[in-house]
Amino acid sequence: MYSRQEISRLNQEFWTSLGMYMSPIPSAEGQKINWVNYKTEVKYTRLKMWAEDNKVSLGLYFSHPDEDASKRWRQLFESLLDVYFYDELPHFKLQEVAGIIPVSFHYMAEIDNLSIMRKEDWPAMISFLKPRLIHLDAAWINNKELFEMLV
Repeated sequence: MYSRQEISRLNQEFWTSLGMYMSPIPSAEGQKINWVNYKTEVKYTRLKMWAEDNKVSLGLYFSHPDEDASKRWRQLFESLLDVYFYDELPHFKLQEVAGIIPVSFHYMAEIDNLSIMRKEDWPAMISFLKPRLIHLDAAWINNKELFEMLV
């Protein structure tokens, strides 16, 4: 069992390591980018990464108070999955999130049996996240304006 301090330290070390590893890689626009704190610049839309005890996830999370806007966002993103994530489709899935906002969801890729608590898993975790981050960035840069029109 890990103490809270140890969990916090390992989390911070992992995300710092990922950020350092990804920092030389430019965005699809050729700009320097903070991959760990990726900014979509579109209201109600966030790119999030999770590293839990036995799972690593990357997702595009959308939460809008208007149900029609949420449906349009979902339809647009699903249509782009085939174009931009054909090789990744087995990993990307829709998850509805119950809550105060009527329709919110995220598309996420995840891999099991890797733990942020085991440093020997970190290279595999980074190898999982890196290509998916790059794919998401390219898709986002090419289509961000479409999503901006929906919100």
